[in-house]
Amino acid sequence: MFLWWITGGAIGLAALVGVYCGDAALTAAAGGMEAVAAMPTWREQLERNPGNRARLLEQDSAAFIDTMSRWADAFTPIPGSPVPGLTSADFAALSVPVVILRSGASDLHHLRKTSEQVHALIPHSILDEPPWGDREWIDRMAAARRGEGLFANWPKLAPQILKFARSAASVRGTELIDIDPFEIVPTDTTTADTSASVVRIDALRKFRQVVDGLGGDPDALLAKSQIDSAVLENRNAWYLIG
Repeated sequence: MFLWWITGGAIGLAALVGVYCGDAALTAAAGGMEAVAAMPTWREQLERNPGNRARLLEQDSAAFIDTMSRWADAFTPIPGSPVPGLTSADFAALSVPVVILRSGASDLHHLRKTSEQVHALIPHSILDEPPWGDREWIDRMAAARRGEGLFANWPKLAPQILKFARSAASVRGTELIDIDPFEIVPTDTTTADTSASVVRIDALRKFRQVVDGLGGDPDALLAKSQIDSAVLENRNAWYLIG
């Protein structure tokens, strides 16, 4: 696992509650399901599938609020754990390689303390520094309000992720194709194509059967995506797509 921007602390978790369920519950309480359907945060889903609007309006507002409240409860960490959904024992039981990037001191959504606590709870984990400055989250939030991408700098993570993947692959005896990470991360990420992805071949293990079953040509699709069909023979290999 390669982890960064781990949400933690009262302010960060409260913000998640507001985004994912709190605002919707408050809106339903004030104006019913019609008001919920008019919320900007629901607009994309309703536009993509107009039938979703009818489904949303059919819901009982009290039941909807109960569901949102239940979701909100799930964001409360249990004592001894810095994040919701996991106990200290869960962290200690993790046996996979783990790298955690330290959060910025100025980031109140993803507390530096939270990243350090998660690191401390996973005995074999590595705590590393991110490829950006302390104000990254604050700056990206401001950029998002201007209509720019919140995750625009994530391609800068590629060298660290690939270094970690190679290390993990060597420990586990798997194969990782030889990739120069700096070919993936251009110096000017504002204009270059940053859509490349590293995919574990095991994720494509049923590809041929599924495509054949649908009457398609799996080899033609692989060629179109610039994937060598021979690589499918090694489920533990990794492949660069994009």
